[in-house]
Amino acid sequence: MVGVRIIGCVPVYNEELLLEDCLGSLEGRVDALLIIDGAYKEFDGDNTASTDGTLEIIERFAESSSMPVYCMPAKEWASPPEKFDNFFHMFEWKEGDWMLLVDADDRIEATDEEWEQFRMCLELVPEMYPDIFVGSIRYLGLGDNINAELPTRRLIRWFDGVGYGSNHWTWVDTKTGRVLDEGKDAQVINTGLVLRRMEHLRTRERMVMKQTYDERVRPNVEEMKRY
Repeated sequence: MVGVRIIGCVPVYNEELLLEDCLGSLEGRVDALLIIDGAYKEFDGDNTASTDGTLEIIERFAESSSMPVYCMPAKEWASPPEKFDNFFHMFEWKEGDWMLLVDADDRIEATDEEWEQFRMCLELVPEMYPDIFVGSIRYLGLGDNINAELPTRRLIRWFDGVGYGSNHWTWVDTKTGRVLDEGKDAQVINTGLVLRRMEHLRTRERMVMKQTYDERVRPNVEEMKRY
C-alpha cells in the first residue's frame, strides 16, 4: 500500500436515492470519509437536516465500513464556503493528505490495480506543488457528453491555509487571497481515474428546488466573495 492518504469528503442533503451507491464506491478506496449534512439557507424552507433516509444510510455505512467515517451534524448553511470549510475542521489533516470531494451522485469506477496506480500517481507529485490540485478526475458523462472531461472535479493536497472561495469548486490560499485553480494558474495532472455521474436519478422535486435556488438565491450568495 502506498503511503499517501486520500480523504473522501461528501456534502449531502436528502440523498437517499443516490448515497448508498456513492459510499459503496468509496469503500476500500479512501482512507477516511468526512460527511456533512444540511441544506443551504432558503434552499428547502425551514428544513435544515436531511428529511429522508440519508442519515440512516450514513449510520449503517459507518457501522459496517472498514475505514473511519465522520459525520458532522446538520445546520442551515449560509453558503457553500461556510458548509465546505468544515471539512478542514472535522479531521486531523497531515501534510501530504489529498482531499477528494465527491457529490452523492458520483461513482468511482476503478479496479484495484487502477486505484493503486492512482495512489502512486499522487505519491509522485513533487512537493514543490503544495497547493495544487492534481488529478482532474475524468468523468464519463451521460447522453451527448459521453466521454467529456469535466475539469471541476479535482483533488487538492492539504496545506495550512487552504480554503474555499465563492463555491465548493473554487480553491484559495486564505493567507494570500490567491485563487489557486483558475485559468493559467491551474496545475493539473490528468489521471485514469473515472467517476460516473448519476444526477439524473434525483427526484424531479429536488431538481426543481435546486433550479429555483440557483436562479433566485445563488446569485446573491456569489456576490459575497469571501476572499
